[in-house]
Amino acid sequence: MKNYEEREKIYRAAIEKWGIDAQEWMVVEEMGELQRALGKLRRRKISMAEVVDEIADVQIMLEQLQIMLGCEEPVRRRIDKKVLRLEKMIREDTP
Repeated sequence: MKNYEEREKIYRAAIEKWGIDAQEWMVVEEMGELQRALGKLRRRKISMAEVVDEIADVQIMLEQLQIMLGCEEPVRRRIDKKVLRLEKMIREDTP
């Protein structure tokens, strides 16, 4: 398994090879494919393995998008804040 630094090199190579415009559009396409897969999963038309594959594709493209927009660190910080907020909401809802 590759660590983030190794994946980042591959992401940057993909951005260089296909360009920002193409990779930004690929983000949209992959999110649409995940959306469709989730709908099919609810109707039991596809397997969980297919959904996992789509989740992985979206994650890869979102990591590339962060590189393209230069916002990796702000996204990480915002995720941390949102997870803390979620944790607080869970605790407050627990009897």
